[in-house]
Order: sequence, then C-alpha cells, then structure tokens
Amino acid sequence: MTHVDCIVTASGVLWFCRPVNVIDFDDCCIMAADMSQQVQAAMENMLKMINEADQSSAGIIEDIEKCRNSALERKKGLEEEKKQFQRAAYAVIDMLNVGN
Repeated sequence: MTHVDCIVTASGVLWFCRPVNVIDFDDCCIMAADMSQQVQAAMENMLKMINEADQSSAGIIEDIEKCRNSALERKKGLEEEKKQFQRAAYAVIDMLNVGN
C-alpha cells in the first residue's frame, strides 16, 4: 500500500507517490501470536507467584494459630497462678485475723 502526496506548482498539480511501511495480514497474525504467547507466559508467572503467596500465607496462618494456642495456654497458667496467690493471700489474712 502506498500513500499519495501532492505538490502544487504554478503550472498545475504534480502528483507523486511515496512508499509507507504497511504491515500485511501475515505479519499482523505473527505479532498477535507472539503477543499471545507473551501474555500467556506472564499469566503463568503470575499464577506461580499467587501459588507461592498462598503457600506462604498458609504457613503464616499456621504459625499464628500455634502462637495463639501457646498464648491461651500461658493465659490459663497465669490465671491458675493468680488463683493460688489469692488463696495464699487470703490464708495469710485469715491467720492474721485469727491472731487478733
């Protein structure tokens, strides 16, 4: 395909043609196929990254659950110690009150 330019002179119009780069249908199909492959490769890479992120987040969630369970056990232990100290304190108070 060519692009037509014109030059107007005093004696009339002078036409000339200058070639323009035009992509034919085959080149367009090749470019589309190449782009499709690049997009597919990018999507596969993103899927791999998503799977890696899912695996990492699953590990993090597991660690959080372990920490949560550990904290709950520690809380129960502390509450039991608190009760023991309170009982001991009441026993001391009772002993002091009996002496008076």
